[in-house]
Amino acid sequence: MVGTGKTLTVADIVEINRRMIAHFGGIFFEGDDNLANRGSLEYVLAEIYGSLYGQELYPDIFQKAGWKLLTLQSELPLTK
Repeated sequence: MVGTGKTLTVADIVEINRRMIAHFGGIFFEGDDNLANRGSLEYVLAEIYGSLYGQELYPDIFQKAGWKLLTLQSELPLTK
C-alpha cells in the first residue's frame, strides 16, 4: 500500500478478513460478508481518508494504520 495511492475498500477488508480466517482458522459467514456492522466499517474507511480544510486528517501510512486499528478495535465491524 505504501506509495501506491490505493485506498482500501469494504471489499478489500472483507477479502483480507476471508484470507486471515482461511490461514488462522475460524468461520467466515458468507451471507453478510462476515460483517457485524457494515456501517461501522464504512465509517472507518471514510474517516481515514477524510480531510479538513483541504488537509488530510491522517497524512501518512502510520497515522492511517493507527487510526484504523483504534477504530476497528472499538467499533468491531467484523463478526467474532
